[in-house]
Amino acid sequence: MSTAPTLESVILAGGRGSRLGGDVPKALASVGGQPLLHHLLQMLGESGLRSVSVAVGKTAGDFASTLNLPCAGPEQAPPHRPVSLTNGSASSLRLIETGVQTQTGGRLKRLDGLLRRTFVLCWADGLCDADLAAMIAFHRAHGRAASVLAVHPPARFGHLQLSGDRVTDFAEKPQCLQEWINGGIFVLEPTVLELIDGDESSFERDVLPKLAAQDQLRAYRHLGYWQCMDTPAEHAELDRLASGGQRPWITRR
Repeated sequence: MSTAPTLESVILAGGRGSRLGGDVPKALASVGGQPLLHHLLQMLGESGLRSVSVAVGKTAGDFASTLNLPCAGPEQAPPHRPVSLTNGSASSLRLIETGVQTQTGGRLKRLDGLLRRTFVLCWADGLCDADLAAMIAFHRAHGRAASVLAVHPPARFGHLQLSGDRVTDFAEKPQCLQEWINGGIFVLEPTVLELIDGDESSFERDVLPKLAAQDQLRAYRHLGYWQCMDTPAEHAELDRLASGGQRPWITRR
């Protein structure tokens, strides 16, 4: 397992987990008895990424009380504080309030003064076993402004192979190996922030297309484990795995 240089990681955790059927932010939803955020921190730590800023919004109070950490805006950003994780490791964490109505791009833009060199950006709703140190090395080698983790999406439905009306083969929810999607992890240069217009800017819909059009975006292909947590069923599956002692997103020791 390679070791990443000491870089800041940013986790965007601005909304509520309404699609999970509750009012708890996704990053604080319980997965195996601990917040999803703890699994994210362990995942990042596996690649040597232990300095983390969590950009929060309307649920800032939930994060502050659950994690027992101070929270303030970027101008008065609190220092990183150690957070002990259940696997015995530790991360250095801070909570930064980035606006109630801010979109993903705008939330990142508000951290402009805190991000002066290469950094890692993560969504707060997915886990994987990607070697992020290798992804950082890939990013540095190609010299563009941005790298995105590219993954194959898990299929939502069973696959039927037909001959007329005869079913010749059936596979229950096979992984789609012909398609690549955004895996929600990026390695970025600070210049990317210049492409964000303001609070209403979406990183996915506004910034990534600009980077692609400017030939400043490269994909790091990951063929291993990856799972998002967008639905109650996906939450239940991650919780089942973690509760049973399985953490496929933590495999490199």
